[in-house]
Amino acid sequence: MADPDGKTGASRELNEYWTTGEGKAKWATSEHPFITLQTLLLQHMSLREASGLAARYYRIVFGRWPGGGKRRS
Repeated sequence: MADPDGKTGASRELNEYWTTGEGKAKWATSEHPFITLQTLLLQHMSLREASGLAARYYRIVFGRWPGGGKRRS
């Protein structure tokens, strides 16, 4: 799922890098993709920025927000 309006996160190039191809491959198939992506982003920004951007990229890639898990009855 691509970023429909191109307004998520930083530049269009960074958005595309982290949500497609090589950048996406670094985190999307890991056991804990949100944490992996957040850790990668922390090398370049504050915890607050990395957490928010990781959540947005996670939603773009998986179509849902992180942390939802399975619904409990």
